[in-house]
Amino acid sequence: MEKRGSSNTNLERDIEMRTEIKLTPEQREKILKENWISHDARWFLKVAQELGFDVANRLNQIVIRSMGKTEAKRFLRESSFGEVKKIEDLLYIFEEGCRLYYPEEHEYEFKIMDKNTILGIVTRCIAFDAVKKAGVTDLYQCGCMTRHGAWLEAFGLDGEAFMRKSMMKGDNVCEVVCKIKEWKI
Repeated sequence: MEKRGSSNTNLERDIEMRTEIKLTPEQREKILKENWISHDARWFLKVAQELGFDVANRLNQIVIRSMGKTEAKRFLRESSFGEVKKIEDLLYIFEEGCRLYYPEEHEYEFKIMDKNTILGIVTRCIAFDAVKKAGVTDLYQCGCMTRHGAWLEAFGLDGEAFMRKSMMKGDNVCEVVCKIKEWKI
């Protein structure tokens, strides 16, 4: 029986085979998104198991707010978008940011309601799917409005985000309202 990697020929072939693995940018992005979501879910689960859902929800909201500001600032910086000055800018940034940060399975759309308000409608939420599967929809506090509120803050906008409907509370969709109090012109 031949030992694996026992000769230089086998080693060279093994190395050559390994270097042939190439991922497309889309595959790399998908893996990174899925790993981030898995990390996020496992972190929350372990905190909930060790310290309870109250602590896990409180810490999760703190982390989501902090991470939301960071990801929004990075997105603006790397995209060279500039300042968000009007509702159409905010709509564009929300659409592109969500396309970047959420996996394809997460289904949503944004609508401009008036010059100060955007409505985000989520018809399929991967977080809800996982929380429902775990049977803890009554214990989990969704971070969506916290995340989008943090984005508003990161963009330097005086506004608020709130949930009008929530799948966690039995609605068939989630509706996140992002309202700007006043535009700086």
